[in-house]
Amino acid sequence: MRPSTRLPGATMSIKHPRLVGNTILWVVAAIWGSSYVLMKMVTNAQMPAGMINGWRGLIAASFVGLIFFKKLRHMSAHDVHVGIVAGIINYIAFQCGTIGLFYTTPANNAFLTATYVAMVPFLAWLGHQRPRRQDFWAVGVAIIGMVILTRLVQTGFALHFGDLIVLVAAFFYAIQILYYGGAATKVSPWVMVFWVSLLQGIGGMSYSVLFERSQWPGIEWGRALPPLLTVALLVTLMTQLLQIYAQRLTSATTAGMIMMTESLFSSLFSVLLGFDRLTWSLLIGGGLLVVANLISQINFSRFSH
Repeated sequence: MRPSTRLPGATMSIKHPRLVGNTILWVVAAIWGSSYVLMKMVTNAQMPAGMINGWRGLIAASFVGLIFFKKLRHMSAHDVHVGIVAGIINYIAFQCGTIGLFYTTPANNAFLTATYVAMVPFLAWLGHQRPRRQDFWAVGVAIIGMVILTRLVQTGFALHFGDLIVLVAAFFYAIQILYYGGAATKVSPWVMVFWVSLLQGIGGMSYSVLFERSQWPGIEWGRALPPLLTVALLVTLMTQLLQIYAQRLTSATTAGMIMMTESLFSSLFSVLLGFDRLTWSLLIGGGLLVVANLISQINFSRFSH
């Protein structure tokens, strides 16, 4: 199915929609990868995960509500329904990923989260969108790249309780990608971002009230607020908006392939900032992720004539 080249309320079409969409998704993946430094600053200020997610969502939703109040005031019942569903999907994925990290290794978490890229084409197939043969090749190369990038060959893969929770998160990330490229295309991106952020905020704060209250007195608010505000506006707000917009211009499988490079960008930024050394695992694994994306995006039918 040809991706939409026009947003609700837009007045002009995009000449090369797939190229534009893919480029924006690369920017999203890079921002996600760089955000780990900011998140580390917030956690170093003793703010627990649920409260971080809660404030991120509430700040982003408040910003959208204040700036685009008129647009939100005219939401239809359909807009509200789609936005709430998207918000619930996003929150389940995010919260399961956060919880799972406490019960598994970082390498297992990174690898298993990235398995959503393999789920997307099969779930799309169930929705009667048959993947191309090259999509399966791209997924295979990407999974091998993640195995090398996360050093599972050296550390070994031992199944932990948290791994099952992370797989649930990966499943809902795959559902989110398909939903953003399907039902969500009929709703204003700002309406979508508002509901996704609001549900993340409510869910995160609820989790913090239930399970993290003992950690509240230790929060160093002066250190936590500046990076938290940056994460809320740059990562939670802007990347969600860009992802929703970009997925209207490209395929769900390609979107998943690009966004899984978040792990690659995270490693690259870590090396550039002096936190880690450049390793062969990063070079080879990261290179395979780039190759997988090229396989997914090149139109090989042009070379058959």
